[in-house]
Amino acid sequence: MNTSNNTILITGGTSGIGFELATQLLALSNTVLITGRDQAKLHRIKKELPLLHTIKAMLSCKRISERVCQQSEWRVEESNTPCAYEKN
Repeated sequence: MNTSNNTILITGGTSGIGFELATQLLALSNTVLITGRDQAKLHRIKKELPLLHTIKAMLSCKRISERVCQQSEWRVEESNTPCAYEKN
C-alpha cells in the first residue's frame, strides 16, 4: 500500500489516535479528511492544520456515513484501500 498521495477519511479524527494519525498522514503528502461532532474543535484544528479537510458529522449510522462519502468531492474508486462500508 502506498503511504503518500492518497485521499484518507478518518472518522473521529479530532482527538487522540485519530488526530495523531491524521497529522502523520498529512505530513506524508496525503489528502486527509476528518470527521467530528464539535464544530468549534474542527475549526481550531483547521486553523492549526490548514491542509486538513474537516467535516462535521456523527457517523454512528450507516446511512449518514454513506451520505458523507457521497457528498465528498473524492470518489472511493480513487482510493487504493477498501471502503469502510458496502452499499446495498
